[in-house]
Amino acid sequence: MAWIHPLLGALAVAGVVWMAWVGLNARPGPRRPGAGAARRQHARVAPAVAALVGLAAAGGLLSAGLLRDDLDLLSTAHGWAGLTCAAFAAASWATARRSRLGLHPYVGLGLLMAAVGALLLGLEHLP
Repeated sequence: MAWIHPLLGALAVAGVVWMAWVGLNARPGPRRPGAGAARRQHARVAPAVAALVGLAAAGGLLSAGLLRDDLDLLSTAHGWAGLTCAAFAAASWATARRSRLGLHPYVGLGLLMAAVGALLLGLEHLP
């Protein structure tokens, strides 16, 4: 039971890294013939990755609250980084088609950095 959150979190980080790669390849330009297919793939899979990030964050709160007597909720940088990931995932979803300011790539970059940070900060808490 204690390994569910770390495995879910690692899967979420892998999904975020993959979505960042696909999103990078989806940028329009003359030397990117597959950009349209990458945009469609990004739009199709990114909501599931965002949901996985939210599920991993919720799982972290549950595992800290129910399984770890040595941790208080949000008493670690890892916990705050996980919540930051969930916030960035929600903002990324919200800016995907609605933002005319071009914020989505920057929000996605923030999610990528927060996800990698959460992964690295979580290593010390492995069971």
